[in-house]
Amino acid sequence: ELSKIDAAKRELTRVLRGFDSKGRFDVIAFNDLVKKWQEGMVPATKTMKAKAVAWVQRLEAGSSTNIYDALHAAFEVAGMGSRDRYYSPHADTIFLLSDGSPTKPDGSPDDWMKVIRAVREWNKLKRVIIHAIGIGGHNRAFMSMLARENGGKYTAR
Repeated sequence: ELSKIDAAKRELTRVLRGFDSKGRFDVIAFNDLVKKWQEGMVPATKTMKAKAVAWVQRLEAGSSTNIYDALHAAFEVAGMGSRDRYYSPHADTIFLLSDGSPTKPDGSPDDWMKVIRAVREWNKLKRVIIHAIGIGGHNRAFMSMLARENGGKYTAR
């Protein structure tokens, strides 16, 4: 049986390889800290997808699931278009993979409804779809609500 981090890497690799080559993407990893693969969206060429997969394979498990800061970083990439109708979003879809409930950077539990409320504000216009993929013992209520409220699908792996 795979460890949680290995299961997450396998699932993320599957998602990355499936991206349409006409699209753009970025990867944001999180545990107690948020780590960006790039500083913005890049073309989904075979080369860039392979580089992203290699980066993902080097990720190591951490002790926290700082989902609030990770989603905040993703909405920074999406830009003003996620909440202001006069702008176009730079990203239209977020895939959130998590193996737990939201925690603060110090590892203490975070209020998952706080995360839901923040995403409601960041995604006021519902222009960014959020698909939630739960790995192992994740918070099913949180992940399914997040996906449902943002036009996405929730999947448990």
